[in-house]
Amino acid sequence: MSYKILYMKITHIPFKKNIRHLSLFILLTCFLSGLGWGTPKTGYLIHFNGIRSGTQALELLDQAQKGGAEVINIIPPSHIWEDPESQAVLQALIKGIEEKKLDFLITRIDANTLSGTNYLYQNILSEGNGPESKPDLERILGNPEYAQWMKEETEFYGKEFGNNPYLLGFSVGILQDPFQMMFTKNTQGKYVFSQRTQFAREYWLNWLEEKLGNVERINREYNSQFAGIADIPVPASEEDQRFYYSRRAYYDFIRSANDWFLQQYQDNRTLWKSHSPKPLILGISWNTGDILASGSSCYTALDLQKWLMESDAMGMTFYTDASQPDGGLGALQSTLDLAGMASEMGKPLYILEMGHRGSSKEPGTYFRDLDTLLALPSQPETLIYRYFHENVLTQNSDARYMVNAAGRILDPSFSVTRKALSDARMSKFNRNTPYLYVISYPISVRDDELSGDFYNMLHSASRNIPLRWVDYSDIAFIPSQSMVLLAPAWEKPLSDYFLANFRILAKRRDWQVMVDDNNYPGLRVELGKEIKGATIDLKGFLQDTSVANPGAGFASAIADYYESQFKTIPNKVTPEQGITVLSGEKNIRIFFDKTPDHAIKLDISSWDTKKVPTLNLFIQNRDGKPVPILLVNSNSSTLKIEQVKTVSRNAKTGRFTPVTPQPTKKGLGIMVESQLEYALGYMAQPKGTVVKEETPETAKKAVQKTPAKKTVPVKKAPAKKKTKKKK
Repeated sequence: MSYKILYMKITHIPFKKNIRHLSLFILLTCFLSGLGWGTPKTGYLIHFNGIRSGTQALELLDQAQKGGAEVINIIPPSHIWEDPESQAVLQALIKGIEEKKLDFLITRIDANTLSGTNYLYQNILSEGNGPESKPDLERILGNPEYAQWMKEETEFYGKEFGNNPYLLGFSVGILQDPFQMMFTKNTQGKYVFSQRTQFAREYWLNWLEEKLGNVERINREYNSQFAGIADIPVPASEEDQRFYYSRRAYYDFIRSANDWFLQQYQDNRTLWKSHSPKPLILGISWNTGDILASGSSCYTALDLQKWLMESDAMGMTFYTDASQPDGGLGALQSTLDLAGMASEMGKPLYILEMGHRGSSKEPGTYFRDLDTLLALPSQPETLIYRYFHENVLTQNSDARYMVNAAGRILDPSFSVTRKALSDARMSKFNRNTPYLYVISYPISVRDDELSGDFYNMLHSASRNIPLRWVDYSDIAFIPSQSMVLLAPAWEKPLSDYFLANFRILAKRRDWQVMVDDNNYPGLRVELGKEIKGATIDLKGFLQDTSVANPGAGFASAIADYYESQFKTIPNKVTPEQGITVLSGEKNIRIFFDKTPDHAIKLDISSWDTKKVPTLNLFIQNRDGKPVPILLVNSNSSTLKIEQVKTVSRNAKTGRFTPVTPQPTKKGLGIMVESQLEYALGYMAQPKGTVVKEETPETAKKAVQKTPAKKTVPVKKAPAKKKTKKKK
């Protein structure tokens, strides 16, 4: 049993009236924190769409091992037992994995057979269409045939391979990627819930009847005038005029989808566990955070935090995206934030697929490194590269792949990807706190549009600041000295019983509590007294019309608040939109999705130069333009220009070459040859050998500030507001 699973089994105790279990939680946290989770297993995805014989499958396995694979993610065909040839290849592939002593996962189960047929696409999701066509994913919700198909696959793989010692986990169908499969992007760039077939409607009506009973009560709930339950339509949006209380109806419809999905996971887990002790993985897609940020706030009814707590383990598909302005960086960050609390509480995380979308060109080291290094602080069990071998049906060459359809190794992709995964195994990165722990209360969104807007804003802000979403029943897992934001509930606030327990924990854990100006008056009066913290004008941010994205303004205010309270900089760099910072034991890595037009302040004061006299800074910048860096170090040393070692990384070869740093009025400008990224290295001198030269004047002033003795209120949102229309 892994440490993470042990941690989860012991510590996931529901929040009760008393908090006697907290001492056990704290003791176990201290014990496990010293053990370390180890490094992730790296590997590749072998998809049956790229296989036409058993010989080819074993050749791919040999090439995967040459590429440094420790684990293989297999995507087999649906109903493989109906195709003896495909089944024989799968058995040979797994036997080869056993002989090589590799680990493996089985996921999705939506590939073609060796003969080119596809049971799932032809018989359930795209009946009557050919196997080459895309599946009709709108036919999933409420579809009894789809639910039965998942059970059949779960039963077969549980019996056949569930006790294989090299199997790490299993997932099937929508259980791996629910948000990606339930939502589509419209022409305005918004994500819309796509499950509106007759299957979805029948399930919705049955759900209504179970929850509310007869049509009279349903009409009272939505202030509608339907003659019978059979006349009730699927709500089109939160502004569907067929329901007077349309927001409530739409929330309930999405909530019915939540219940259907959770039931599928529970049913399949029960079935899987009857055959296997291995985890049934519940996954989310790389853009789940974006879906929740840019779509209807009623999507909060999909209670992701409960899903993750119910699951045996988490899975993620993890892609950078050339079609997005920031290359997918923000989407990956916000999705990781969604899973962050479950990971902290001990849930194993499997990166099931990763790679680069939006372009078939060779991605370059910026994109190749980005998804890997963003995932590492979450301590994943696996890192699996998606583009290992081409589909045999693919006509055009694709520079992302490592092996082509004919089985020939493709360089430089094979070499550089192998090296990137090897580097990942050797790397240990941490997201240095602070995290903003947000206590969520999803049911408040049902009748409160402003509360829903708040959740949208937070999902948007999580692209720029690290968040932890905490269900209100799990607040005992928030660490000491954390920043804690109590989500507002203007129409349906949390109970006095909850608030009483919240006060106890806030005092004992020395939290920095943030509460809306107009919420929870009893708690507000205690701020600055027995409870540390401040109020924040959340309504002001939500109603501000001076900015296109309230989330960006909110993120900036949170960063300013943290810096003023703790006199340090989150993640050691001034937080700004489009910047991601990862810190290891001897290095800091910063990703820029675009070059900033001003100097970036980097605080290295917390580094212990006795333990780590050499500290490397790697900056990866898509634009490849110089970035002024202000080095701030009040703890042990200052730096002079001769000590700064700068190198440029070639995007194609991955090699580093020396570059001369250019001093500027604002700091050190780094000129590079590569148009994709660059790296900067510098030496930090141990105490006792401090260099007398000063850092840039602006940095000098920054480290001379004295800590504030009083709690500083959070910056208010701009005063300009708009009035929400009321129905």
